[in-house]
Amino acid sequence: AEPPDRRVRRSADVGVAFDPGERLRVHASLAITDGRVDRPFDGNDFAGIHPAGLLGFAEGGAEPDFGYRLFRPSQVYGRDLSQEWTRWRAATNTTFEWTPGIRSGLVLGFERTTRRDLQMVPPGLIGLGSELPRGIADRNRTVLGSGTARLTTDATWDTSWGGGSTGVYAELWSSDFDREDRGGVGLPAGGGTVEDAEDRSSFDLDGERRIAAVGVRQGLDWHGWLDVDGGLRVESNRALGRDWGTVVLPFAEFEAAPGRDGGPAVGWWPAALSVRAVWGRGVHVPGRDGRGLDRVALAPDAPAADPERTTSWELAASSQWFDDRLDLELTRYDRTTDGLLLRSPLLFAAAAQGARYDPVGDLRNRGWELQTRWRIHRGAARWMVDVGAAWNDNEVLSLDPLPGEDAPPEIRQGVQWTVVGHPVGGYWAQPLRWDDGDGDGVLVPSEINVDTEARFLGTPHPRLEVGIGSTWSYRDWTVHTRWIHRGGHRLRNLTEGYRCQVTLCRGFNDATAPLADQARAQAVAIFPPDFFTEAGFIEDASFWRWAEVGVRWQLRAFAPAGGDLALSLLGQNLATWTDYSGMDPEVNQFGAVEVLARDFMTQPPVRRWTVRVDVAARPW
Repeated sequence: AEPPDRRVRRSADVGVAFDPGERLRVHASLAITDGRVDRPFDGNDFAGIHPAGLLGFAEGGAEPDFGYRLFRPSQVYGRDLSQEWTRWRAATNTTFEWTPGIRSGLVLGFERTTRRDLQMVPPGLIGLGSELPRGIADRNRTVLGSGTARLTTDATWDTSWGGGSTGVYAELWSSDFDREDRGGVGLPAGGGTVEDAEDRSSFDLDGERRIAAVGVRQGLDWHGWLDVDGGLRVESNRALGRDWGTVVLPFAEFEAAPGRDGGPAVGWWPAALSVRAVWGRGVHVPGRDGRGLDRVALAPDAPAADPERTTSWELAASSQWFDDRLDLELTRYDRTTDGLLLRSPLLFAAAAQGARYDPVGDLRNRGWELQTRWRIHRGAARWMVDVGAAWNDNEVLSLDPLPGEDAPPEIRQGVQWTVVGHPVGGYWAQPLRWDDGDGDGVLVPSEINVDTEARFLGTPHPRLEVGIGSTWSYRDWTVHTRWIHRGGHRLRNLTEGYRCQVTLCRGFNDATAPLADQARAQAVAIFPPDFFTEAGFIEDASFWRWAEVGVRWQLRAFAPAGGDLALSLLGQNLATWTDYSGMDPEVNQFGAVEVLARDFMTQPPVRRWTVRVDVAARPW
C-alpha cells in the first residue's frame, strides 16, 4: 500500500457590491489560494509487477524493490513529488444604464498562478540509463497569468408592431495570457534553486485573443402563442498572433404553442405542448478553451487557415404534465463543421514553439437530447429528480488535401486516425486473436494471430451520456446526489501497454492471467512487424459513476442576528462501475478538449470529502 498524499489548501476571498447611483452598479472580488501537496512514494498498488531481483534490477547496487518503485500509477516513473502553488484572482463587473433600454457593461478579470515542483528520480531509470546518480532532482517553476476585459453596449426598445422588441449591441472582448516555465533539470538533491538553472531549461509563451462584434436582433410575439426571433452578428477575430478574418453569423428561432389561449389549435393541441426550431451559423477560432484561452502558442510554420464555420439546426418539443410537476423536453440536432481545425500537439523542444492547427475537412455531429424534471411536494418536504440523456453520432464527411498532396485517405496520429465515414480521431489497429490449442491456460506466440490490416475499433468520444440528479429537502435539511454514465466509446490504456512492452505487466508474468491479457501483452512485447498490435489495449471505457452526494443543515437557531449559519458535507467521486482495466475510464493525458485520447500514467480523479461551514452576517 502507498502512503496517502498530504495536502494543505488555504483560501480567502472577499466580495463587495455597491450601487452608488440608481443607474450604476459595481461588483468587485479578490481571492487568494495557496497550498502544498506531497506525494511520498513507498510502494506500488499495480498488480503483476515482479520483485526487482527477478528482473535483474538488484544487480549493480540498485535497490531490491526498484521494480515496484518504477511504475507508481499516479506518477510517471514513480517519482516523489512535492508541489506548492499560489493563485491570485481579481474581478470587477460594472454596469451603467444611460437611459431606459440603453446599457453598457465592463467586465475585468485577472488571474496569476505560481507553481513550484520538486521531483525525485530513482537511479537506473529504464530508458535513461543506469549511470544516473542517486537523487537527481528537477526543480520546476511555472507561472501562468491571464487578463480579460469585455466591454458591451446594448439598446433594446419595444416595437409597435408584432408585440416584440428590437435590439442592437456592440462588443469588444480582449484576453491575454503569458506563461513562464523554468526547469532545474540536473540540480543536485538538496542544493541549488530554480533560478540557478534558468539557463538549463526555460521558455516563455505569450498569446492573445481579440473579438470585435456588432449585432442586431428582432423579436416578435404573436398573441402569446408564437414567438419569432432573428438576428445578425458581424464578428472579427484575432488570436495567437494571427488575424482570422471577419464573419457574418445569422440566426433564427421559432417557438409556438398553438394550443394556448388565442392560438389556432385550441381544443385539439395540448395547451402545455410547445415546439421550437432553431437555425444558426457560428465560428470557432483556436486560442480558446473552457477557461477562456488555450495555453499554447501558434507554431511559426503553422499553415494559414480560416476559422472553423458551423451550421446547425435543432427541433425540440417540450411539455408539462400533472399540474407542472413533470417537465419533458426532446431535442433533435444536427451540426456541420466546415474547415475543421485539427490540433497537432508537438513534443519536447517543439512544444515551446507552439501548436499546429491543420484544416482537415468537414465534420458532422447529430443526435438526440432528452431532459426531464419531476417535482413532488408533500407539506414541508420537497423532492426533485432531474434526468438528462444525450446520444451523439460523429462523422467525418470529407478530408482536404494538404499542401502539395492529393486528398489523403486518412490522417494518422498513432493509433488514432481521421477517416471519411468514421468518427474524428477514431481508434484503428490490427485485430488480435488467440487460441489456446493445448488448453494449458498459457498462451505462446504460435497461439496468437494478428491481422495484417488495421480496422476501426471504436471512437474515443462517448456516444451516450446520462446524468441523474436528485434533491430532497425538509425544513432545515437538504440532501442531493448525482450519478453520471458515459458509454459507446473506448480508451487506449497505454499505461498498461507500456508496462507490458517492458515485460512488467501481469499478462506477461502471471500464468493465471486471463488469456486476453496474455495475448495483448505478447502482442506488444514481441516486436516482429507482422506481430505487433495495440488492439488489446483499446478498451471499452463505458462506466457508471456515483459522482456526488451532499448534505446541508441550516442552523437557524445559532445564526447571527440577521444572518445565516449552515453546515455542509460533500462527497465526490464515490464509486465507479466499469469494465475498463486501467485506473479510471475518464482520464486523458491530453486533456478533455483534445481529439487525441489515451491513458498514460495519468492521475485519475480522487475521492474527496469536504466539510464546509457557511456564516453570513450583516453588521449594519
